[in-house]
Amino acid sequence: GEAAPFHKLAASVAAGADSGKVARELFALLIAPITIDEFYRDYHEKKPLLVKRGNPKYYDNWLKMAGVKKLVAAGLEWNSELDATSYKDGARTTLNGTGVAEEESVWDKYNTGCSVRLLRPQRRMDGMAKLLSLLEGHWGSGAGANVYLTPADHQGFAPHWDDIEAFILQTEGAKHWQVYAPRNKDEEMPRYSSGNLEQGETGKPVLEADVEAGDLLYFPRGYIHQARSAKGTHSLHVTVSYGYRNAWYDYLKIALNQALETAVREDVTLRRGLPHDFFDVMGAPFV
Repeated sequence: GEAAPFHKLAASVAAGADSGKVARELFALLIAPITIDEFYRDYHEKKPLLVKRGNPKYYDNWLKMAGVKKLVAAGLEWNSELDATSYKDGARTTLNGTGVAEEESVWDKYNTGCSVRLLRPQRRMDGMAKLLSLLEGHWGSGAGANVYLTPADHQGFAPHWDDIEAFILQTEGAKHWQVYAPRNKDEEMPRYSSGNLEQGETGKPVLEADVEAGDLLYFPRGYIHQARSAKGTHSLHVTVSYGYRNAWYDYLKIALNQALETAVREDVTLRRGLPHDFFDVMGAPFV
């Protein structure tokens, strides 16, 4: 198999192609052979999706190990651009330094079992930034990306859920994933990511599978997940995300506030004081 032509498709906009059409084609390429209609009907905010391709080069346009090495060599900032994490014996540990991460230090941590997470690499990668910018046009939402590099037979993070829609694009190696449904209604479509969960708090997985190079894994926000790299190989994947603070609540919070601001300028009734006995009937608005 060959690499899917993500960059070539994105570049067509500069040549005059319609950006909205290209954005839709990019998303179609991302989830193929699942169609866009199938995705929104059957999977979006509903359940995980695993696409097994048997083509390890499919996502080569996004990022390979050579690209990770180049970014690390450029001097990334600990905490804002780079994390080193480990999950052993039920505990997650973050082993970040301070300031600019020295290349040797990063690879020492990786070689002793840490996962290396690159935060928002699109700020240093014009090609990835262009892809995400176009996808934002399709999703009607901000899009983001993180990169996860894990040495063979290791896990970097405790079970947890996120506050975004997540697409795992496996570019090298393999990881064994376990994905769990939200445990109750209160944890569906969460506003915030969870803390680290214990193994006994996850329930049974609704999806358990090996995700290999070229494969795609999607899961909605609120779905608990954890992953461990395969015994014989490292794992490298890009997590592409969207949907952060993009719910009906977020829209209405802005829209209703703006509507009230407009109304109070135009309607004197809204500017009149409350009746003297208002709180006796309605209760106090502040505690």
